[in-house]
Amino acid sequence: MENKSTANKWLIVAVIVMSIIIVVMATWIIAGAMYKDKDFQTKGDGTGVRLTSVSDVDKLDIDSSLKKLLKSKVGQSIPEREGSVYEPIIDRAYGKYAAVYGLTNAYTIIGPKNGTSEIAIVASMQQGDMPCSDLKLALVPSRLVDGKCEVSGSSQTYNQD
Repeated sequence: MENKSTANKWLIVAVIVMSIIIVVMATWIIAGAMYKDKDFQTKGDGTGVRLTSVSDVDKLDIDSSLKKLLKSKVGQSIPEREGSVYEPIIDRAYGKYAAVYGLTNAYTIIGPKNGTSEIAIVASMQQGDMPCSDLKLALVPSRLVDGKCEVSGSSQTYNQD
């Protein structure tokens, strides 16, 4: 009888351990799905997908909050350039952040300003690297800026995930 009791205890322990493993694996899968890393560079030369209409934005597999901002810009008149409309080019996206050309006269990162707020332009640059202070404030993932940023004109390593 004692052997049966010991076997039952080990069976209970095995079930608990397997349950924990299943929960951990499910959490890992869900977390991975939440932060999709998308590279939209079409030719390997730094060009991405040009967005000329709202339907172009709808086709993208990116966070809905990023889509909302891009939809509000695509096809709209650019105030500084008479006769021109916004046709942004999405380069890369990760979670709630994206690297985009054409929203300003610079390469921009869009995402939540402080890591949790409404989506907006959080950093931009025309030459060199993005300002480290802007990237850190917005918690921009380093993979969107190739792990580099700039402080006082000097390139620095940037690490944020």
